[in-house]
Amino acid sequence: MQKLYIDGKWTDASSGETFDSLNPADGTTIDTVHAGDAEDVDRAVAAARGAYYDWTTSNVTERAELLRRYLYRLREEKKDLAELVTREVGKTLSESEAEIEDALNLTDYLVGEGKRYFGYVAPSAQKNRIAYTQRCAYGVAALLTPWNFPVSIIVWKAAPALLCGNTIVMKPSSNSPLTAGALVSMGEDIFPPGVINLVTGSGRTIGDRIIAHESVDVISFTGSTGIGKKIRSATALKEVGLELGGKNPALIMPSADIEKAVKDTIIGAFGVAGQRCTSTSRVIVHEEIFEEFKSLLCEDAAALKLGNGMDPETGMGPLISEEQVKIVDGYVKEAIEDGARLLCGGEAPDGMGGYYYAPTILDHIRTDMRIAQEEVFGPVLCLFSCSSFEEGIGIANDVPYGLTAAVYTADLAEAFRGTNELASGIVVVNNPPGSVEAHLPFGGVKESGIGRQGGIEGINEFSRTKTVYIDY
Repeated sequence: MQKLYIDGKWTDASSGETFDSLNPADGTTIDTVHAGDAEDVDRAVAAARGAYYDWTTSNVTERAELLRRYLYRLREEKKDLAELVTREVGKTLSESEAEIEDALNLTDYLVGEGKRYFGYVAPSAQKNRIAYTQRCAYGVAALLTPWNFPVSIIVWKAAPALLCGNTIVMKPSSNSPLTAGALVSMGEDIFPPGVINLVTGSGRTIGDRIIAHESVDVISFTGSTGIGKKIRSATALKEVGLELGGKNPALIMPSADIEKAVKDTIIGAFGVAGQRCTSTSRVIVHEEIFEEFKSLLCEDAAALKLGNGMDPETGMGPLISEEQVKIVDGYVKEAIEDGARLLCGGEAPDGMGGYYYAPTILDHIRTDMRIAQEEVFGPVLCLFSCSSFEEGIGIANDVPYGLTAAVYTADLAEAFRGTNELASGIVVVNNPPGSVEAHLPFGGVKESGIGRQGGIEGINEFSRTKTVYIDY
């Protein structure tokens, strides 16, 4: 049974309540987890506050060295951790391994940034004065993380927060508490007590308390746009970073390599069973190649093998829960009733024992349909036709989100116009939306969030600028 981790100790939840972490591939219980409450949040925040002074006044290169030790530990445990991720959230083993590799790359990058934690010197208008800036931690950082990338998103938040000198209180999704616990346990003998704290349980119970807590200084949240808006409105003057939803388009032009675009779309739409904020959810194909692209796409989607992520033959794993299957199916059925045409999928296969939904493709979509505007978070792809590049850009941008986007073309002008005109935080040419590299920022515009993770911008999320004047 997994407990809470507060002030360097694994401890029971104050209420004594627990919940089960389930394997979405078969619905079985993996382990039981303690469910924290507001009292536990207060204990965790107090521990983080108590550890803050010694941690933030340590040398940044020393903190980077501890991250290096953690990096080595994470590499040693990669195989077992990947298997745990697959059992807890359902993604294929290769997807879990790739996610951990992203976390390793980010940690490796931040170890080097410990020696480049720069401010800058500026000339002063006053005689005999030195003026410069330096980066400083905020204080206690609250990290609220989702289940779909239970390793990489925690590391992408925790590593820069710690490097900058913050102490942290983590609240992972109730669908992936064991992975969070494994990540914390790897650092038990590396980081001082109180620097890292973990409280598992209901978002309504502990998430709300963390957000409102007067001793929490910075909040970083990844999840739905609806919850992100509530956090933003409830946090007053706290520093907040929000990585939210997406409705990510791929624009396919006649000069594109069609076979590659099809393969990439399959990966983008159905990787992690479509349960990514960066999933390709809308494909806009020029009418000259629309029928060919559609035929190849449906053929490849129908060939994907559903199954347990531990099976190397599995092409797509389960959804996270029975509830999510119902949500996805509801979107599909409503779209069909509203005039969409089902090209493949559109059902939860019988007899598989878990939470599966077939790869689904729809066309005859109008941009005002709910399925064309809202994040489904499942293996559902909307297919559009356009008669020109300009029309395609218009369809791509006609959503409230702006996280990632792609354009497939061999025309240099179209490629650069796409990077300029697609309204998103990330634009990819001739690859699926959602590329992530540790040294570059990740984040969106519009209702896809505020702030950035990764790169220097990810460090800035967890540090503030202090201006210093010295007269002599």
